[in-house]
Amino acid sequence: MRVARDEANGVWLVWGASAVEKHTIEQVTNTMKQGERLKYMGRRKLGEFSILSLEYGCTEKGSCFQRECLPECSQRKKLTIAGTTTKDKNEVNGLRDICYFGGGLVFVGKKQMGGSKTAMILSGKRCSICGQYVSSWLACHWGICDTCAAKCEHEFVEGAVIGGEAPYHGTYCKKCGRAHSAFIKTQTGTSLEQVQAAAS
Repeated sequence: MRVARDEANGVWLVWGASAVEKHTIEQVTNTMKQGERLKYMGRRKLGEFSILSLEYGCTEKGSCFQRECLPECSQRKKLTIAGTTTKDKNEVNGLRDICYFGGGLVFVGKKQMGGSKTAMILSGKRCSICGQYVSSWLACHWGICDTCAAKCEHEFVEGAVIGGEAPYHGTYCKKCGRAHSAFIKTQTGTSLEQVQAAAS
């Protein structure tokens, strides 16, 4: 699939590169409503790249979005996202990090990409303060966008700072998660193995 990040609006666009993928995207966009979540079901690795497994469609109370969906649930549908080009594959790696820190993906809507191509618009979650969609794993992890983090009345503590080129021991705000040293630009490509090792 083709995948592109719209950082300014905190979303990703995902559209099909083949007829089968285009049909799959149409099924998702015709089924889901704005704000519904796609549950992260894990990934497969092909070298340095990820292939995402997601599920959607179960809207019953106590569904898979609140607890483990029952195996016999007839509403849930599966979605696999694998990048076509190297750039797409790198973006899928970013989506995987969002799934890990944000607890899945949010369906924002759809967009016509020209011709018969329809893209689904996905995000990690909304900022808990202003409601803006966020697409960096740091913002998803803390639930606060960079704009609101810049206005935060920080309370700094010592610990594993998540952000920048790699996690490190330092000082960060316990409210917004940003490093004392500066609101480092979030790197969605930082390996989760490094994050988990630094946090343990």
